[in-house]
Amino acid sequence: KIEAPVKGDDFGTSTGSPEPVPNETKTPSDAASEINRCKAVDLKVQNWIKGSEEEALIFIPGYNSSLKHSLEVLGQLCAMMRLPSYIKPIVFAWPGGTWFSYRYASRAAATKENAKNFGLLLDSLIQAGIQTVHIMTHSLGVQTLMNVMRNKPDGSRSDVASRFILAPDFR
Repeated sequence: KIEAPVKGDDFGTSTGSPEPVPNETKTPSDAASEINRCKAVDLKVQNWIKGSEEEALIFIPGYNSSLKHSLEVLGQLCAMMRLPSYIKPIVFAWPGGTWFSYRYASRAAATKENAKNFGLLLDSLIQAGIQTVHIMTHSLGVQTLMNVMRNKPDGSRSDVASRFILAPDFR
């Protein structure tokens, strides 16, 4: 279950994972410009009709997965699982599909910007009335998830982790 106060009226989140350019070599200096370019992409959900008990399934793809490929994989999984219509599938696209090297993609997965964008996604789901979220990762996508859930240096829960209600066994 997730809960959090929502700030602002904007219903959307910055996401984006551009298609990789074949045979193009990326360098570390490309990483910052790519992440900054992805910040400018906004996802707006229009005509969303709230159900009484909707849930979300967030898929965080791994290294070298373009947005197109990630959508195809999630679509196929939803069809094979016969995902109920009250569970809304969502791809959290991050720039991991655009890097030439796993090492640079790994760095991108653990950025503060990536964690901030995941938090914005959760806020938009909360604003839409979704209280139950399932998270599925693949490969390097788990590094993104672990980064956003990592405790703060003072030992307190991260901003993203604090949006989740912990089971009594974990409190």
